[in-house]
Parts: sequence; C-alpha cells; structure tokens
Amino acid sequence: MSRPIDHSESPMPTSGHLHICVMSRAVVQHQTGGGMELLAEMLRHGMVERGHRVTTITTPHPQGMTSARDEWGETLFVGTGAPGVYTRDWWRASMDALLRVHAQGHVDVLAGQGKAAYAYLGARRRLPVVDRIPTTVITHSTIISDLRAQLAQLRRQPKAVARWAPRGVAYLLDDRRRLPLADAITALTEEHAQSLRRWFSLDPARVTVIPNGVDLAALTEGALQRASVRQRLGADGETRVIMVLARLTPGKGQQHLLEALARPEMQPFRRSVRVVLVGDGPARDGLVSQSTALGLRDSVVFVGRVPHGEVPGLLAAADLVVLPSISEGMSLSLLESMASGRAVIASNIPAIASVVEDGVTGVLVPVAQPAGLARALAGLLANPQRAAQLGAQAHAYVAAHFDQRAMVAAYEGVFL
Repeated sequence: MSRPIDHSESPMPTSGHLHICVMSRAVVQHQTGGGMELLAEMLRHGMVERGHRVTTITTPHPQGMTSARDEWGETLFVGTGAPGVYTRDWWRASMDALLRVHAQGHVDVLAGQGKAAYAYLGARRRLPVVDRIPTTVITHSTIISDLRAQLAQLRRQPKAVARWAPRGVAYLLDDRRRLPLADAITALTEEHAQSLRRWFSLDPARVTVIPNGVDLAALTEGALQRASVRQRLGADGETRVIMVLARLTPGKGQQHLLEALARPEMQPFRRSVRVVLVGDGPARDGLVSQSTALGLRDSVVFVGRVPHGEVPGLLAAADLVVLPSISEGMSLSLLESMASGRAVIASNIPAIASVVEDGVTGVLVPVAQPAGLARALAGLLANPQRAAQLGAQAHAYVAAHFDQRAMVAAYEGVFL
C-alpha cells in the first residue's frame, strides 16, 4: 500500500492573497452528495480562512438561481441544461463567466475539478496575454483506471461495457488534448500520478500528489448522535447496520452488495442486518427492484440524498461500511468512514488500496464478486471485536495522514 505524502505542517500563506476561481461541475447547492462538490466546498472554506478570495463557477442551480454569495465567496451558476452536467452551452457560459470575473477583479489562479477547466485550457493560447490565467486541473481518477474497471466487467455485463466504450474513448481523447495544457495537475495517490505521467506524457514536475482530507472534528462529534440516528433508521440494539455512502450508479457497485446479502454465507445474519444505502441516482429503481426480487426489501433502507452535515451521525449509527465500487478515486466517503472508526469493506482497486491496508485498516475484496464480499461481511459480523479493532486502526491512520487542513495547505502550495 502506498503511503500518502505527510502534509502535517500547515503554514499560513506567506506570499500574499490570491483571487482563486474554482470551476466545478457540482457544488453543495446541487446536493449530489459527491466528492467533487465536497472538495469544492472545502477549498472555498479553506482558502478563505487562509486569507484568499474565492469565486466559484458551476453548472445551473436546481431552482434556477444565477448566483449566491456568503462569507466564503460568490458562486455563479451558469449555462443551461441539467444541474451538475456538462453541456456545450455550459462550456461557453463558463468561459464567458471566467473572463468577466477576471476583467472585474483579476483572477490569479483557476482551479478546475475534473474537466471543468478544459474549455478555457483549449482557448487560452488564443487569448490576450492579460487573460491567460495559470490553471491547475484537480483530477479525481483517470480514464485509464475506468477503462480497466470496465474491462473487468466485460464478461458479466458486455452490453453495459459496449455502451460505455464510445464515451470512454471520447474522454480519453479529451484528456490527451487538454491535460498537457495545464500549468499544474493534482493527483490523489502516487499510483494515480504515475498513470497521468505515463499515459498523457506529462512533465513529472507539474504533477503533485495531494490526498483527500476530512474534517476530523465533525466526524468525532457525530458519535454523539449514534442512538438517535439508529432509532430513526429503525435499528434496535441487536440490529447490525451495514451502510454504503455513494451515488446510486452501477459504478458504485451497490448491486453486488445486494447479491452478497442473498448468498448462503449471509443466511445466519439475515434477520439481524439492516442495509442503509445513503445517496440517490439513476440506479435507484433497479436497486429497489433487485432488493425485492432477492427477498431483501424489508432489510434495505434507501435514505436518499442527505446534507453533508448529517453524514457524521449516519456513520456513527453504522456497524460496518461497505464501498463495493467498480471504479473509484480516493473516496471521501471511505476516508470519512475510516475516520469515524467504522470497519470498512471495500473493493480491491488501486485508489482504495492506497488507503485501506487489507487486514489492518479494513478488508479488501475482489471487484464485482458477491461471493467474496459475502464472506468478508459474514466474517466481521461474526467477530465484532475484530471489526472494532479494524475501525480503531482505520481512525488512527486517517487522523495521521488525511486531515482536511493539511489538504488545503497542500493545494495552496500548488496555487502560490
């Protein structure tokens, strides 16, 4: 397991205040519950606390607002189309908004999450020098890892892989054109950084590893809510709560968890288990139908989207947390689960394995194999002392290496 860079020192800025423009497909107002919106919010808060100014540009607001302002800066909702979704109109509108903000109050740094800054990068060389803003691309995963995950699913879901392939090829070509144009690129893990350097011919000096970080204080305070949240979930003292915090999409693998629950290995625990799926997305109806078909409907609770402020209480209510993803970056929900002292069971893919050491800070299982997941679940349900030990070790590891304040300081170091 690769070890993250230790950013335990978090000096306050010494090189003057910056005006940072954050471009992100999703922010907290979109309520997608994804890591992208959480990181955008962490950057807003963290950079302002460190003396900088932040303006955020994102996709349309769910209720049609065009802007919002608070103590952490202004957020502009631009373009047309669905909230949280890139469209051609959004690319144009985001460019116009960026140049307008730059003209009104000089932008020192553009920080684009994922592909959000790609339109600007493509046009930057044609702009006047005064409009050429230094740009950092914050990557959460690579199309290469997604491709490998899809190929692993080829035998089980050939039609789904075939549907994904044209989009995946387009993403790959887009990354190859745009990433080399960025002044700096951040990666979540060293393996992620190596993949970027290798597949996109990037100058190693421009790629910086910055692991995700979590708010340790908020997660610790969540423990006080365990009893009340469990009561709300209908879980009594004998009930074992298994939780997944992720969007309901095929790539997050909730369908494999449901299959695992229906396997013989889980038969002894069937009546004492409550599965809580936190999040929403296009796979919800299919998962509801699957849980009914497998005879699990009374054991599965679909919580839907929740404000991020409720996550610490939900995690405190859990006994085990599962992340059965097919493809994943460095999941914030995984880090938060570990920081909360929960035992985690997660797919053995590079970004997860960079955080979870099998048998030490959690349990890793083969991707998309319900039998292996069922055995891991049954093993920890039968041995709560072992689960508690894994949870304690996970908390200590995340507290030492993945503090949100250190993450913000590392991004500031890239921006300065």
